[in-house]
Amino acid sequence: MGITRRKALQVILSARSLDLIPLGVITFQLITWAVLSSALLNWENFSLVRIFLPLLVILLFFGTLIVLSPILKYSEGRLKPVLTVILLTSIALSYAIISRDLNMMISSLGNFGCSRQVLIYNPKILTGGSSWGIFSAETEEGRIVRFLVKGKALRELEEIKSAEVTLKPLEVSGGFRDYLILSGVSAELESLKGIERKAEESSIPKLLAHLRGRLGERFEEIGYKEKEILGGLILGWRDISRDLKEIFIRSGLYHLLVASGSNVLIIGFLTFILLPKVIPESWRALLALITMTGYLIVAGPDFPLLRGWLLGVLLLVARYILPFKLNPIRGLLWVWLLISAIIPLSSLSWSFLMSFLASGIVLSLNYDESLVGTLRLSWWIWLAMLPISLLVFKGASLLAPLSNAIAVPVVGFIFPLTLMWLMPLPVIIAEPLGVLLKISVNYLITLAQFFSSAYLRINWDLKLQSLAFMYILGVIWFIWWRSLQSDLRALERIYN
Repeated sequence: MGITRRKALQVILSARSLDLIPLGVITFQLITWAVLSSALLNWENFSLVRIFLPLLVILLFFGTLIVLSPILKYSEGRLKPVLTVILLTSIALSYAIISRDLNMMISSLGNFGCSRQVLIYNPKILTGGSSWGIFSAETEEGRIVRFLVKGKALRELEEIKSAEVTLKPLEVSGGFRDYLILSGVSAELESLKGIERKAEESSIPKLLAHLRGRLGERFEEIGYKEKEILGGLILGWRDISRDLKEIFIRSGLYHLLVASGSNVLIIGFLTFILLPKVIPESWRALLALITMTGYLIVAGPDFPLLRGWLLGVLLLVARYILPFKLNPIRGLLWVWLLISAIIPLSSLSWSFLMSFLASGIVLSLNYDESLVGTLRLSWWIWLAMLPISLLVFKGASLLAPLSNAIAVPVVGFIFPLTLMWLMPLPVIIAEPLGVLLKISVNYLITLAQFFSSAYLRINWDLKLQSLAFMYILGVIWFIWWRSLQSDLRALERIYN
């Protein structure tokens, strides 16, 4: 018995209607950041920000109705009330999350453009590189303040329980300054005094710090440059030398120096398939979840790893607890919603956006393991992340699709090889593995050096940042639509 395309679309929309909740939240967030980037150039006028949000919600509500009108047209009568409830739920969640984020942003920007002294407690690094970091801390009034830190104070702040800090207006300029302000950062650290250091750490943090240190020592057995590469790849370390970092940026391979969310899923998958088959499948899945969680704790909950862990948890829950299987794209959308709800201003993190887009493109395309298929996938990922590359790195490698098509499989080989090498193996096995690991890492560095010549440097401004958010939104809807089309074709093949 055949099925019409209209009927097939109605069935798919019924099954995928809940996707509109995270999609709505994503749409509201990215449009909010785009409007703030382009329109509110005078950041000292905070009253405009407070007036802006309700007006934006009203505009987005009617805009969403217009966008969804084709979907409502093809929906069954009983589905229309459900879609209306879903739309209202999405708007309510969006308003709650964006209001919280804007309030935090406004609170942190409270003394814009002024030097001031603040007593801070328990500063935590949010994001950064080897020479800079964005810190968040609580003041004695209970407010959250965000500020930029450069140089030697980076390591010192992480060990402080409380201190009196002098904050000065941002001295950075250009697009990076605009990005900092949009993230609620209006000042940078000038000086520290009255420092009270943290008490002796409890046994678990000390154990984790000791374990990370031991892993660093093991990596150094391969070589110093190799230690930097493996530290970034396995543990997400940011202490990478400037020369090495520049080479990987110019080759379009810098993302390979950051621990990927796929690492979490690979560890869970290897645990699941390597356990004896006599163990029930559900118990092997539970042990896989435990190893994934252990890796997340040791490496640290950076956005890519947290995204991979949450996606793995959702997929396992859908398979063994819920009465239906979870499409990976649907899982990825809900991961965005969960992270946005848990971590304020997370949707402004470029590392989070890059991780999300790369995962979405990989999951939405029919991946072919041939060289042509790998090049095609690399091209789509490069195109999806082009605005972020221009914003973060002020340029993009023209040969990045080719360099990634060659380098990503190498990293896919290095990661499990490193896990094997770290195991307590006999010397007769460990030494050849170490030699092979050193050759593989040096081959990756050679690739980055070779491809670093074709680099296009472009200066950018605030308006480009606004366009980048809209571009990212378009890519996310494209990813979801590809997933919807894939389900539609599968349903038509079943019935026709």
